[in-house]
Amino acid sequence: MRIGKALVVMLVLIFCAASANAAGFRLPEAGAKAMGMGFAFTAQADDPSAIYFNPAGIMQLEGTNVMVGAT
Repeated sequence: MRIGKALVVMLVLIFCAASANAAGFRLPEAGAKAMGMGFAFTAQADDPSAIYFNPAGIMQLEGTNVMVGAT
């Protein structure tokens, strides 16, 4: 009888486990180039998405830059 109870408890724990996802849910993505670089974009600020990663890096931008995104 103890083995049966232990088996039921183990099955309940296995089937009630929460899933872990590799990607976050509702995380704001900032720029395709930065995502392609694995978000290693802090030191290389050469497009307007630099304000998300390193606000001081926007001083490296030349001219007028516009970035538009949609989800």
